[in-house]
Amino acid sequence: DRTVFPSAELEAALTSPTEPDYAALAQALLQTPAFQRDPGVDPARFEETRQALQALLRAPAVPATAQPPTQRTASAPLVESTAPEPLPPLRRQAFQVHGAFASRHGLAVAEEVLYIAVRDRNEILRYDLNQEQVLAPLTQEPFQAYVGLAGPVALTIADGVLYIGTFDRDEIHRYDLKQEQALAPLTDDTTFQARGSLINAYGLTVANGVLYIGHWGSDQILRYDLTQEQALPPLTQKTFPDPHGTLIGPHDPTVAEGILYIGSWTRDEILRYDLKQEQALPPLTQATFRGQGTLGHPVGLTVAEGILYIATRVGHQEILRYDLQREQALPPLTQATFQGQGTLGQLVALTVAEGILYVATKDEILRLRLGQPHAIPQATGAVRLVPRTLMEVEGQLRSITTFANRDATV
Repeated sequence: DRTVFPSAELEAALTSPTEPDYAALAQALLQTPAFQRDPGVDPARFEETRQALQALLRAPAVPATAQPPTQRTASAPLVESTAPEPLPPLRRQAFQVHGAFASRHGLAVAEEVLYIAVRDRNEILRYDLNQEQVLAPLTQEPFQAYVGLAGPVALTIADGVLYIGTFDRDEIHRYDLKQEQALAPLTDDTTFQARGSLINAYGLTVANGVLYIGHWGSDQILRYDLTQEQALPPLTQKTFPDPHGTLIGPHDPTVAEGILYIGSWTRDEILRYDLKQEQALPPLTQATFRGQGTLGHPVGLTVAEGILYIATRVGHQEILRYDLQREQALPPLTQATFQGQGTLGQLVALTVAEGILYVATKDEILRLRLGQPHAIPQATGAVRLVPRTLMEVEGQLRSITTFANRDATV
């Protein structure tokens, strides 16, 4: 807005008949005294705005004749080409014949079947997503030869095998989904020995042939090489020296692009560990999500299309989102996102399959078809600012503006 930020440099850039020099434009805006006094955004987001402009200054210049990027890059902001679409939730009434929900459960999906671990009933519920019907649950019977299924709380699936973490026993159960039979479990005394205990396994994931186990009792991430069938040294609090977070109450580890993400329940952090470099990275904290939700007691993590989704136990019934490539928080999913298709209440677990986010609460499984994010094509024509609507923010009317050119509309 030339009247708010008067500047000869801005005027020249905005009225240029050719592609504007965005780096020069950002630099001119940063140096405008009016911007320093009032950047035109919520004061709490001033620093975020300044950092975004400085990131633009560091981005490599793109010639006007360059082809638009075909994939998401660090210099291309993400948009959702389609809005998230809520689907009918799975309520406990649907499972009256075959089990019932309880206070805590994990989720996993494979071959169009949703698996739900129900701790209090010692069952793994199953739901056919194609036929939209309940299947017979996995109960104690197939696991009787291996002591039995006690307090299942975590699930993951790899190479046709369902791994089940338990709350009440030192075991990770295994179930061959194709052969429909239990396999010998991973046990505390024989598998890990001095590597760590398996009780209270709050979260499982598999990446590159290694099973990662979030172990609440010892504040460790246990590791097991599925190919060599041997335990590996665990990740402990010493793995995350200050200021890389504190591994206390690890929940629901997940891996994306070689980075292990771990919910640290007690410290309200998301710890990060580079698996290739074998070193800790700075954690995601409440400061990371300032203005975009509350990171309180993370209990569920999952990744889809480069976005990390975080279910928290303390907050405002919301699912936090974090763009892994741009390293910035996105607006959270809230009750309004689900448009009456279920209640985003006490969150328990998350998983994603075929573009659908499954959210376990105490009473139901919510489902949300995620919007498809894509990069905004690089502009090749003059940019014009088009006012679209107004919104009220903290008692002030703000203009919602789109940046349009002949190739794209944001």
